[in-house]
Amino acid sequence: MGEQWSASTRKQRLPRDWDERRTTVRDRAGGRCQATMRDGTRCVEVGTDCDHIVHGDNHALSNLQWLCSWHHDKKTAREALEARRFTRVPSARKPREKHPGLR
Repeated sequence: MGEQWSASTRKQRLPRDWDERRTTVRDRAGGRCQATMRDGTRCVEVGTDCDHIVHGDNHALSNLQWLCSWHHDKKTAREALEARRFTRVPSARKPREKHPGLR
C-alpha cells in the first residue's frame, strides 16, 4: 500500500469488510487488470489493486475495479492532477513591485 497510506486517513475510512470486498472484486475480474487499452482491448497484466472507479468513499462493489499497479498509479496521478487544478489557492506572495523606472 506504500507511502500514500502512511499520510492518509483513507485506510481508517474503509468499511470493516474491506478485505472481503477486495477479494470479491479480484475474483470478479479473474485476477486480471480491468483497465481498457487504447485499442479497446483489456489489459493482460495481473491485477494487484482494488480501485474506486469514482474517487471518494463510495465502497459499493459497483464502484470498485481491479487494476494492475501501472494502471492504478496512472489513474491516481491523473486524479491528483485534476484535484490540484480545481483547488488552487491564490498565491500568498506579495505582488511584485514595478521597477521604479517603469512607473
